[in-house]
Amino acid sequence: MLALLAAGGLPADWTQTWLTLEPLPGEVAPVPVGAAKALIEALLLATDVVLLMPAQADALQQHSRLLAHLRGWQALTLLNYRDWMRGKRFALVATLPSPDAADAIDLAPDVRALPAHWQALCAELDCEWHGALLGQPDATGNILTDVAAGFAAQGFLARSAARPLAAAQDQTARMQYLAACARACACAR
Repeated sequence: MLALLAAGGLPADWTQTWLTLEPLPGEVAPVPVGAAKALIEALLLATDVVLLMPAQADALQQHSRLLAHLRGWQALTLLNYRDWMRGKRFALVATLPSPDAADAIDLAPDVRALPAHWQALCAELDCEWHGALLGQPDATGNILTDVAAGFAAQGFLARSAARPLAAAQDQTARMQYLAACARACACAR
């Protein structure tokens, strides 16, 4: 719900692509496949990336794998990953566990630490850190009871839209990447 409120503040001419990933593999492969391939292709074409993170143990594990992949892809020889990532804006929309959740005490510190992890990654990749929006659901899981987070969400991404957009990568860049993947797969056979 917070992400929908935040996305509602974007200009109508901005293209939004919502991507739900299958679980990423534990190891970063030299040629991304499956969910990793879908992710890197989406990243190459994006100017702004907003990560959605519910306070769930499996989501936090996926988050750790996501960070590992984004760092590990710096070693890819298929493309100049760092150049493609430079200037992209990253933001985080996350929910804290509801107060009565069984694992709330364990999960809350991990969720609160997420912005620092993403800010560090943005510094490594020369990306822009837009910030984090954290919400606290009530005991029933309703995030809309966090009025402050709801109000903050409405203008959260609009701050990004007010700034000049970085030059978006064109279709040629994606085709070059896909051709390089095809060559690497052919060589691996």
